[in-house]
Amino acid sequence: MATPQEKMQTIFEEVQMGKKNHAKLMKHLKKLYDQMTFDDFWDQFCHLLQYNMLVYNRCPAVERTLDFLSKFVTSFVKQTENSQKTEQEEENLAEDSDDEEDMPPLLHKLLSYLLQCHKANNKAIRFRVCQIINKLLKDMGDDAQIDTDIYEKIKECMLDRLRDITPVVRIQAVIALGRLQEPNDEKCPVLEGYHFHIGCDPNSNVRQAVIQTMAITAKTVPDIIERTKDVTDLVRKQAYLTLAEKVSIKSLKIKQRVWLLQSGLKDQSDSVKAAAAKLLQAWLRTYGGNVLELLSALDAENSMDEEGFLETRELVMKTLFKKVPAEELVDKFELLNENLVIDLDKITCESVFYWRSLCQYLKSLGPEEEEYLDKILPTTSVYSDFIQKWMASIEVEEDIKKCCIQELITTQLLELASVLDFSDSAGRKSFQKLLQDMLASDKVGHRLIKPIVVGLISLVASNENVLKIAAEIISELQHPLTVVDESVSAEERRKNDIKIASIRVELNQLREELEDCVKQQEFARAAEIKAKVSELDAAKLELLESNQPKVNEIREERTDSDTIVKCLTIISEILTEIMHNHISPTLKSLMDSLIIPGVANEDPEIRNVAIRSLGLCCLLSKEEAKKTPAIVSSGLSHGP
Repeated sequence: MATPQEKMQTIFEEVQMGKKNHAKLMKHLKKLYDQMTFDDFWDQFCHLLQYNMLVYNRCPAVERTLDFLSKFVTSFVKQTENSQKTEQEEENLAEDSDDEEDMPPLLHKLLSYLLQCHKANNKAIRFRVCQIINKLLKDMGDDAQIDTDIYEKIKECMLDRLRDITPVVRIQAVIALGRLQEPNDEKCPVLEGYHFHIGCDPNSNVRQAVIQTMAITAKTVPDIIERTKDVTDLVRKQAYLTLAEKVSIKSLKIKQRVWLLQSGLKDQSDSVKAAAAKLLQAWLRTYGGNVLELLSALDAENSMDEEGFLETRELVMKTLFKKVPAEELVDKFELLNENLVIDLDKITCESVFYWRSLCQYLKSLGPEEEEYLDKILPTTSVYSDFIQKWMASIEVEEDIKKCCIQELITTQLLELASVLDFSDSAGRKSFQKLLQDMLASDKVGHRLIKPIVVGLISLVASNENVLKIAAEIISELQHPLTVVDESVSAEERRKNDIKIASIRVELNQLREELEDCVKQQEFARAAEIKAKVSELDAAKLELLESNQPKVNEIREERTDSDTIVKCLTIISEILTEIMHNHISPTLKSLMDSLIIPGVANEDPEIRNVAIRSLGLCCLLSKEEAKKTPAIVSSGLSHGP
């Protein structure tokens, strides 16, 4: 008959074969534990365990054995009851806390033995020590209690193993310390160790393990965000996955949110892009699937000038749209009225950006999805009227923030026009007229010139016609038609009133004399009097008209900085967008009257735009390019 030691050896051999019989074998091992003395059981248990601790490689048989042994040892731990307790019962438990049971002897003995071995020269032993401790802490459960001395020794030994020369040992130490970290303690040695290794450990797997294990606090979140810049794809991916699973968007600053999307969605690794997409979906779930609230959380209106954000926000919307059917996207878009436009009182940066992005995305899907695009896109005429009403509703703002918001909304509306159907000539002409009026409007600053110019070029037949239209608009901007009201002074009005009164008296006298002449049939005299009456009536009418304020229309030249910058920006944006191979008479006239004088202007903003425009002109003509160095040199001499 086999001895208990031989039976235990048989159990150790069988658990290596597979996990199917682990429950049955655990019962057999518990029976042996009850039959044998503790010392005899421990001696054989430790002897068989040591064979597994000498294996460094990840052998499936060894892994199954260690899993089995961990579950067996922790099965002796008395778990706290899961049933509901009344408040009185909880108070009684607190009062009886001094009577807690000690740790099971087998668990205590195993932990003590492992802690004695953690400094072994053999890296396999150090690795298995950390791994077994990690498994024991995990299988004990969240409510299990550990001896204070053992707890401190485990923490001390695992912190020591964090400095181990072997990466796999450090990884197991990182995981084992996960249960021992104290997030509320600012000087927690575990978190301090994590802080060092997450940024400085040379092994990427260790950094990845720290990201997975580290508790989420206000102090540790920046460390995880910093790992999104890690040189290793897997570490960056894990950082994004951890942020998606454990960190709320509301706990991040706006700059952090924008940075995470900028770097993640444009990452060179597809796995990191996928992880960043999961982060974005997690943020969207935080706001209940409301895209507008998500865009607001990204503070799109204040990020329009952030470097790279214009491209990033496009990626954000494409990522959100990518895996959703077109029909569902349109059904969930509920911002439009019966005319398929947004009500003016509901226009925001987020709503317009969402509308424009969705229209352009559906357009990019091809003709097969046009039926869905038609459900959210108005006709060209309706859209022209809509933009006219929007432009009429905005006012010239001195507040820079409000002005930027208006410009952002207007830019989005103009970009949305790129998906309109301009096959209707009437709608095409009305929209072209709208763009020309916008260029000439005082409500449109130089930052809005580019989207307007791009739209205008797409509608005008030839480049020369674009330049002619631009020249007319620039002429209107520089010499606007001004209505001048010339009022009569009070002194002059008083003099005129006296003259009018005198004429009226004289008229009355002449009319009486005219009647007498007619009665006496002195017709020659009557004709003279009548002629004089006509002269006085004309004089009285002239005096009455001179008393009325006169309204004259004159053209005054505008030389303020904003106007000149706007005119030069129109030229430079047109030259940037059109394909031209010569300097036409229209462009030559603009060069002589506006661009070259602008190069010599003392205002640096005017000078910069003028030099850019001149440089674009030089690309069209070698002759002009030869003349340019002297002009530019002269202009630069005015600079600071």
